[in-house]
Amino acid sequence: MVAFRPNNAAPIALALKGIGCILLAIALIDYLVLLFPLDLGDPQWRFQLSSQVVDRGVLPLLGIAILGLSIWVEQLSELSSKGVMKPVMMVASAALTLLFFIVGPMHFVDAGKASASATRQVNNRADQAEVQLEARLQQERAQINAVISDPSQLQDLEAQLASGDIPEDAKERLTTIKDNLVRFKEDPSLLEAQQESTRNRALSAIRSSGLEESNRVALEFRKSRIRVPLSSFMLAGAFMFIFWTGFTQAR
Repeated sequence: MVAFRPNNAAPIALALKGIGCILLAIALIDYLVLLFPLDLGDPQWRFQLSSQVVDRGVLPLLGIAILGLSIWVEQLSELSSKGVMKPVMMVASAALTLLFFIVGPMHFVDAGKASASATRQVNNRADQAEVQLEARLQQERAQINAVISDPSQLQDLEAQLASGDIPEDAKERLTTIKDNLVRFKEDPSLLEAQQESTRNRALSAIRSSGLEESNRVALEFRKSRIRVPLSSFMLAGAFMFIFWTGFTQAR
């Protein structure tokens, strides 16, 4: 194998050191920014933090790999070195190994808590929708009973239909309303049956939508509980390999 000539290898090693250090600095700044606003007591916050830390783990891995490459270039070309980059690389790889070994299990636990919290929120929204539905039906029932109990309102409605001054589509709608009011007045049980049918259809739609959303949320968290810890352990293994390689060479 042809060795690097010192005059060619020196700028290459220097450029690699610069790139590696810049990538590590960017990763450090990125991780520090992710911590704010700090909310360690919130499982959802910890879940998002661990996901983003692992998703950005390739950047420091690339930075350390480039630093290792710069050291290899120096050794291959027999350049003199102050020996600063190797300790930096080993300390960074050891710290990142520890970080990703901690983040993986933490994410697995917090994903379960965050999934339960998200499911509760879905159920609460469904309960609120059911309460709003019941309030709307009661309001409609009260309005219909008020019209039925007041003959003058039915007379006004009939007068509007007889005037002929309203559009055809509005006339059809008012005719349907008048016929229903007459039916409800003659047989109040029809109103109860219609509202019960409306209630059942709306409840079925609300519960079906809530179940679909709950299943979707559970699936997303389940996939995250597999992907993020697995990626975290793989990154930890990569950093550990780099650290162990540097340690054995130092010995």
